[in-house]
Amino acid sequence: MWTQKNRLRAIGLLCTLLLFAACGGDEPETPVPAPLVESGQMTPVIPTATLTALPATPIPSPTTRPTPVLLPDILPAALYFLHDGQIQRLESDGVTLTQMTQEAEPITDFDVSPVDARLVYVSGNRLVEANPQYGTEIVKLDGGTYDENDPAAHVTQRISAPHFSPDGSQIAFGLNGINLIPAGDATEYTTILPSDPYPEPNNPPRSAIRFYSPGVWSPDGTKLLVNFGYWPEAGGIALLNVDSGTMTELASEDPNATLCCGWDWGRDGSNGYIASNLLIYAIPGLTKINSATGVATLLTIGLPPKGPSAQEPIRLFQSVFEDGDGSLLSFVSQPTDFGAEVPYLMQRISADGSQITPERPEEFMRVAEALWAANGSGAVLRTEAGEGEQLVWLPRGDGDALTLPGVGPQLRWAPVITQDNRQAAAEGERAIPAQTGGTPQANPAPEADAAQLIARSTLNLRSGPGTLYPVVGSLAADESVAIVGVSPDRTWWQVAVTAQSEATAWVIADPNLVETQNAADVAVVIPPPPPAPAGRIFHPGWNPDGQTAIFVQELIPGAVPQLVVSEATQPSLSADGTQLAVRSVRSDLLGIGSWNLTTKQMVGLTSHPEDTLPGWSPSGDAIVFASTRHGDRRWRVYVQPTVPNDPVREIAFGLDPNWHVSADLIAYKGCDISGENCGIWTMDSQGGQQTPATNNKSDSRPVWSPTGETIVFMSEERDGNWELYSVDAGVNVVTRLTNNPTNDGLPVVSPDGRQIAFVSNRGGEWGVWVMPLAGGSPERILRLGADLPNWLEQGIDWTR
Repeated sequence: MWTQKNRLRAIGLLCTLLLFAACGGDEPETPVPAPLVESGQMTPVIPTATLTALPATPIPSPTTRPTPVLLPDILPAALYFLHDGQIQRLESDGVTLTQMTQEAEPITDFDVSPVDARLVYVSGNRLVEANPQYGTEIVKLDGGTYDENDPAAHVTQRISAPHFSPDGSQIAFGLNGINLIPAGDATEYTTILPSDPYPEPNNPPRSAIRFYSPGVWSPDGTKLLVNFGYWPEAGGIALLNVDSGTMTELASEDPNATLCCGWDWGRDGSNGYIASNLLIYAIPGLTKINSATGVATLLTIGLPPKGPSAQEPIRLFQSVFEDGDGSLLSFVSQPTDFGAEVPYLMQRISADGSQITPERPEEFMRVAEALWAANGSGAVLRTEAGEGEQLVWLPRGDGDALTLPGVGPQLRWAPVITQDNRQAAAEGERAIPAQTGGTPQANPAPEADAAQLIARSTLNLRSGPGTLYPVVGSLAADESVAIVGVSPDRTWWQVAVTAQSEATAWVIADPNLVETQNAADVAVVIPPPPPAPAGRIFHPGWNPDGQTAIFVQELIPGAVPQLVVSEATQPSLSADGTQLAVRSVRSDLLGIGSWNLTTKQMVGLTSHPEDTLPGWSPSGDAIVFASTRHGDRRWRVYVQPTVPNDPVREIAFGLDPNWHVSADLIAYKGCDISGENCGIWTMDSQGGQQTPATNNKSDSRPVWSPTGETIVFMSEERDGNWELYSVDAGVNVVTRLTNNPTNDGLPVVSPDGRQIAFVSNRGGEWGVWVMPLAGGSPERILRLGADLPNWLEQGIDWTR
């Protein structure tokens, strides 16, 4: 008979070699023709601006249908798991199965954000955070290659076990210890619990050596489960206070209390449970752990002291759920002999462990994994079925067991809406009449007993469940509409409306903004994918000779950046798409130029190197720009006609001009006649009707939305660093759009007016990012490289 010590030593060796894979849980001049400069299919050397959001091998979009289909809700949430090295998602209908990733290297570990659709996973020893809903991904850390046969490499070089914190803001992962990295664009991590140095060959240590990796977070996010292995053998689990770094060891005075290895948190995190079915590497049984002290209390013994019998069988436990009354649910096998294979049943265990009673009659052989629903409504089992395995949903109560499509390990639930983490996005859904076309239109009234929604304030109606979908109308405050469906993540309601000839639209499911009635049994609707960023983006880079250049990137899968023109910056495309206004830095053509995209020929429009930031008039017959060409070196705004021999006109003091898409209106950075009240101003092309829009002197680089209702700009002094803001034209209400300690700037608005692109060095690397104009989470779509000299003198343009 193995002792507890020997079993722990054996399991520690296994954990060390596998790095805990099986233990514990789981961004005035006359135009002059210039010499021809060739352009074409040159591949840029710097930067490597490949699409991140639209990879050559795109992440598959969620399952779609020509029209929404209402399907019954079987599972409490969508289910994720691994199959053939890729992440799969099974919708809550229990039928619709989607492959969410398409990595070249198999995914070995993954987790799902508890607050949204993001995934984090390890593939090819890279830590990747992805949002398959929008087709974006960020390689947060590349661990490089390592020798899989080298036990030391498994500890010191292998990335493993990523786990999102409960609020989705941090990711814990294993790499020579336990590490934390912020979720989102961040690529710098902090080691909070380093492993001990790996012993040198033939020089064994004189004291215990531990190697750590993370397990699951506590429900309140204050603690992490720690998996550890000793060198050369033995191991166990402990608890780590994330803020203080204090590690609490598990201990018990009862030699029959199992301290390894399956861990489940109780409802409030004050307790944890170890449910063990191990007969070789440890001992079976059920133990309750005080998470503050680490003290373990044996609830149900696994190995009877006098040996197994019909009266005192072996008790093997797989996964635990703590019910509201303190009792426990688990899958239990009770063989009466060591050689016997006995099926598992769902059983209820009293709070003190003294009583075990069947909860369901179904029997399952060799349960490899069990995942309880967060509300305890049932569990998904990965269990043996003939020659292979299967996934089974087993509800509590009288519902039927259901065999699910697909099978694989690492079962994870998709998140259910949490209001604390949705509130910022929800507030953005309060409709602005100017954005939604004025007075909300009448919508069909719901039947009295139908599932219905009452708007607490005027709210946006969207074509799909998310802020990347366009606004198609609005609901008036106190208006009631029928609910016809809910998004797979249960964060948006689909409602019956009359909006732009559509019969349905989507409203955010926030209880602070909407009230619902009779909505408990509303079916899940599989939505169409959100509109991906479309068109093309002109952006800065360097040609193979190291000269500054402008490239264009088509926003389609598999596209690569194309060199447009060298020795030029600040692109602005004419409305007809034939001419690209640029700031030329060629020694023979300094100033503002116009590059013909068909003839590949540059025409010089000005001849002062100080001239900067050109932009087209709505009719395409003039260019607006700013310059310090005068002797006083003060910034002035000029208009230069593109007709030969027409002189340039000085129209105002200021800089950063941007011409309205369809009106004789220019937004610019300026001040009043006394030089005070600086900020974003507007004027006509004669310099008249000068009107302030903002009042902060650091407000810069304004750009109009296509409708002219909004001006987006960047500012440094409002919040201590360069961030993006918007101001409603005519109302002068400023809204902050980004919030990041790095540089966010050089904004442009998409041709359809729904999104913003901007340049940022989030995560230590320059790139082009995209976010909804209404506000939301930015996603990187282009990489520009680690260095972008004089970034404030650069520019981008987003065109059709």
